[in-house]
Amino acid sequence: MNKRERLTLALLGWEAVTLGIFAQTKIEVQEYRYAGPFKVQAPVMVDSIDLHARKFGKDKLLDTPISLDALNAGQVMRSKALPGGENQLHLIGFMVQNTSYTTASITVEGLGKHSLYVDGVKQMSPEVVLEPSSHSVVVKYLSEKDHQDSLHITVEAKKDHAVEVLTSDDERLYSLDNVLHGWKCSNVSISPNGKFAIVNYNNLQQGGQSVSRSKVWNLSRKQVVDSRSGMHWMPRSNCYYYIRGDRRELVSVNPLTREETVLLPKTISSSRKNRKDRRRKRKSTKWWNQTTVSLDGETETNW
Repeated sequence: MNKRERLTLALLGWEAVTLGIFAQTKIEVQEYRYAGPFKVQAPVMVDSIDLHARKFGKDKLLDTPISLDALNAGQVMRSKALPGGENQLHLIGFMVQNTSYTTASITVEGLGKHSLYVDGVKQMSPEVVLEPSSHSVVVKYLSEKDHQDSLHITVEAKKDHAVEVLTSDDERLYSLDNVLHGWKCSNVSISPNGKFAIVNYNNLQQGGQSVSRSKVWNLSRKQVVDSRSGMHWMPRSNCYYYIRGDRRELVSVNPLTREETVLLPKTISSSRKNRKDRRRKRKSTKWWNQTTVSLDGETETNW
């Protein structure tokens, strides 16, 4: 084997390695979760155009807000034929997972008017940048009358085997987002008799907003008795309390009977409001003392 043949084989080998590294993998989604249909109503129009001289189109019905969390109670489907109907919204969701940084293209075919969401964020382009994690993909589409929609979704990554589509039986990666975001137990307090517990949860959402929630558990039955925010045990009883109505009512609840007792009614105002009322009353009294009044037909002025 001469030098020219060796060089040719080396170049062919490098080309094969290069094509293997940068080969794109296209995966067709076979299983997805479906929620719907959600009926939407067209707005009542008194003119054919709006203030900006734009005509109303049915594609604007696609912007009707619907919580993507509705997919959590949806059904798993494998059929390519989708439910239809006039002016109805539908949600389709599945999970993708990648262990390295990559760019993927999510192609949706067979649907008319639709929009794509990745991790709850609406995408303006089918090309998305994915960090190493598990990602939720949701397609919201608008069905029309006498039109049968069929589904064909493919996920194509720029790196070979960089992205995989998960099914309902697959496990997800435990990533940094799972550590930072989501519902987590912050503390637990037991009732004086030891039969109930208040479990406080905290959810740090993406963007920095924090949401708290409390649940009262019956420990013997392993059931949730109540769920709301800001519940605490009373100091000398097995009842718990919370503040209701714009921080105006202090309510005590018996966890056995769910009977509520208002400890502080909402007629009791804050100390700041009491100070304002007393100051307003002093001014009114001072003005009345300087007013001329009539007693038995005689005019008298009180100072």
